[in-house]
Amino acid sequence: MRRKRSAIYAIAAVCLVIALGLILYGNRPEARLSPEEMRALRSEYPASAYMPELIEIREPAFKDDVVKRAQTFVEAEVIALPPVLETNVFQIQAYNVYTVKVLRHLRGRTLEEERLDLITSVMVEGAGPILRPGMRIIAGIAKAGEDAGRLAGKYHVSRYSIFYVTNEGYVLSLAGDDYAEEVNGRRAAWFRKWLRRLAPEETQWAR
Repeated sequence: MRRKRSAIYAIAAVCLVIALGLILYGNRPEARLSPEEMRALRSEYPASAYMPELIEIREPAFKDDVVKRAQTFVEAEVIALPPVLETNVFQIQAYNVYTVKVLRHLRGRTLEEERLDLITSVMVEGAGPILRPGMRIIAGIAKAGEDAGRLAGKYHVSRYSIFYVTNEGYVLSLAGDDYAEEVNGRRAAWFRKWLRRLAPEETQWAR
């Protein structure tokens, strides 16, 4: 009888230790890059410092203006850099193009395509690509309308809706270290969960 009681106490003690361990694990500080560590990574994952001279750009609020209005958030790998796409003969409107392979759907509308062409405005974002083949990103995207001419079927992005996923598994904003302070420098796994937890919002981007 004593042996049986001792065994029960031992099992209860083990269960208690496991429960405490899970509680402590769940409440552990989330790994995050320091400002110095983020700056050190910028040679490999550069921020876009371009500011257009002819138009005034208001920096959007990440959570309210970008996350809640994006049609879709995906994690993707850049696989090609097609030529700059010009939409008229005067070259007033041109777009950098990034062909990506979708790795995960994170939030919003589920896409049927496995490969997408993402576009950024040269006038707003600057000429020349920043992203390179092999880079992994998390991006909020919005599909161009069917009446968008040469842009139809492609997906709009901006520096404010793109995050690098580093080789070490952290996220860095393309817009810079101080943008989206709530998430910048955190683990990509944390960022994915954060995006999925947000309540769905009716998109206001192009349909």
